[in-house]
Amino acid sequence: MSKQNQKLRVLISLASPLYTGPAEPLISIGRFLSKQGHQIRFAIDLARNGDLAQRLQEKNLQIIKSVALSTKSGPLTIVRDILVLHREVQAGLDLWFANFSHDHALASLCLGARTKRNTMLVRAIQGNNSAKKRPFQKFAYQRTNGFVFPCRSLQNKLRQNYGVERCRTTV
Repeated sequence: MSKQNQKLRVLISLASPLYTGPAEPLISIGRFLSKQGHQIRFAIDLARNGDLAQRLQEKNLQIIKSVALSTKSGPLTIVRDILVLHREVQAGLDLWFANFSHDHALASLCLGARTKRNTMLVRAIQGNNSAKKRPFQKFAYQRTNGFVFPCRSLQNKLRQNYGVERCRTTV
């Protein structure tokens, strides 16, 4: 099979239980890739009440039901999430698309250094908080292959605060 025809295994993570602004484009990306024949799985916040899981199911998108992926989780649940998500990686995950700091941090812990793995990690930067200089963010950003921004000002802010190369960013 040629590289062009290979089907990818993609994990889209979103530490939210709600179908809100950030969820909509991720669902669109997931549906598009799924229609192209790629295997798409979502990891979302299943610990809190919300309508995102139902919306994903209505669109026939697969959810990993054994993770909580909640910012409200305690340490044991977070460790369990890391172990479950690490098994996803070990099963041959090609791309992990993280949307929030919580799921991005878990992805960074599961994947390790970006130069020593087969899984690509991409982070969506949606707002100023994600581009602000914060101690743990540098750890996660160093392990990230690419960043997607809604505007150039966020791209420039993140590049300035973390020294991320332009070739790893796109608007």
